[in-house]
Amino acid sequence: MSDEFSVSQYNGGRTARLVVRGVIDLEYCPALLGAIIDAAGKSAVTELVVDLRQVPILTAVGIRTLLEGQAAARRHDCGYRVVNTSPIVERVLRITGLTEALHVGADRAAPATPAAER
Repeated sequence: MSDEFSVSQYNGGRTARLVVRGVIDLEYCPALLGAIIDAAGKSAVTELVVDLRQVPILTAVGIRTLLEGQAAARRHDCGYRVVNTSPIVERVLRITGLTEALHVGADRAAPATPAAER
């Protein structure tokens, strides 16, 4: 199942977009968090967008990873948003009260060319 999860990074100006594909669960959270920390740590990046349009399920540990990613972005003075959630993922974030904290919203921008893929 490992070939079904990926994180692709797209850079546009001072914004880095991470497009996540697959279920965010215990097995894949380290890869996602590593990608978030790496992107937020780049000096040219002032905003990090985590695009979940291809994420069908978000587990509790996935939620924790998104929050840890937000904390990492803050440490680098980098803005952080979670966008394009599926109805199920959005519902999970709404039930947990995290839609505002994670700045969850729609952002249908289609990334052009990946800078990196994990």
